[in-house]
Amino acid sequence: MYASFGIYGFFDLFQISRIFLLLPDLNPASDCRISYLHAGVYIDSMREKDCMFRLKRTLPQVTVITLASMLLFCQQAGAEQGEPRSTQLGHEAEAIGDGAVAIGWGANARGKDSIAIGSKVQIIGPATTFASEGGIAIGAGSQSHRAGDVNFGSRTLSGLRDGIGDDEAVTMRQMKAARAYTDTVKNDLIKMVDQAGSPVLAQAKAYSDLSRNQAIAAANAYSDAVKNETIIQGKKHVEQIIAAGRAQHDTKLLSQAKSYSERQNQATLENANAYSEKVGREVLSSANAFTEFRSRQAQDNAVTLSRQYTDRRVGQLESQIKKFRRRANAGISGAMAMTTLTPPPANANASFGMAMATYRNQVALASGVTFRTGKNSNLRLNTSWDSAGGIGAAAGFNVAW
Repeated sequence: MYASFGIYGFFDLFQISRIFLLLPDLNPASDCRISYLHAGVYIDSMREKDCMFRLKRTLPQVTVITLASMLLFCQQAGAEQGEPRSTQLGHEAEAIGDGAVAIGWGANARGKDSIAIGSKVQIIGPATTFASEGGIAIGAGSQSHRAGDVNFGSRTLSGLRDGIGDDEAVTMRQMKAARAYTDTVKNDLIKMVDQAGSPVLAQAKAYSDLSRNQAIAAANAYSDAVKNETIIQGKKHVEQIIAAGRAQHDTKLLSQAKSYSERQNQATLENANAYSEKVGREVLSSANAFTEFRSRQAQDNAVTLSRQYTDRRVGQLESQIKKFRRRANAGISGAMAMTTLTPPPANANASFGMAMATYRNQVALASGVTFRTGKNSNLRLNTSWDSAGGIGAAAGFNVAW
């Protein structure tokens, strides 16, 4: 396996920059291993040529190894067949799993399709940017621990326009407007219920009073009829007794008739009063129950409408987050395509190249132009376009001595 770590040397014969590193476990018996170097360190050309000869590597093979480097000073290892495909960029950055991406000092992406972008927030301690399988962590110290989660590390996502479509995010301004609208609707409904309840209660009371008066009148009429009938029957009974023995039983029969009439009248009046009170209570209870039912129904309808509106707006916010994720994936594919552009061939004064890359269903196309501005210097201009509509540009200048 070959790996590039931003190490630069010069072949005197060809006078172009090369990246050439053999991992320590490639040939333990060889003394040609080169330690980690920073850019600009001169490597003895005879030692490099000796390594190429003893390891049976040709110049085209070394050139292919050199062109595999993505960017200046970036760390990238070429994976063998069966190893996870991942990308890591930065000191102590670690990406484990297919499609994992870790960018930044100490960034840690563990699991398939995990993305961690950001540096540590402190030198000592576990405060690092971390993303588990399927998660996305953006910003220093952000941590995503479940699939489908996008974590910004308690940062605020600002600068958003008010959502219009079903798949657009809802702003706090729209949430406040929705809350104010809900409060207004609720207050209007309560006012309508109060206004509608007063006439209903008045009608119920009037109906109750009318029913009670009618019941009392009917009871009085019934009592009078019973009283008159009782008096008539009593008179008949008295007359019969008087006819049978007027002299002996006059006083006794008259007393019995009066007592009987009074008892009948008292029982009739008590029955009439009890009937009137029962009818009045039933009418008043029915009116109160009807009024309370209509008021509760109006309040429940207002709360249901408000809840449906809030749920719809939250769903729009989730759709906007998915749209931002698509743009981020497209930007990553653009960066990958731009870094795949190869340097010009040896002794070429100018060159043009194109490259294409894809990442998580997003495609990007990049092109670049390189000009040799001097014997040991060149200028490079790169552009990219991605499937999300993003356009990127980059420029670089390289001098060797």
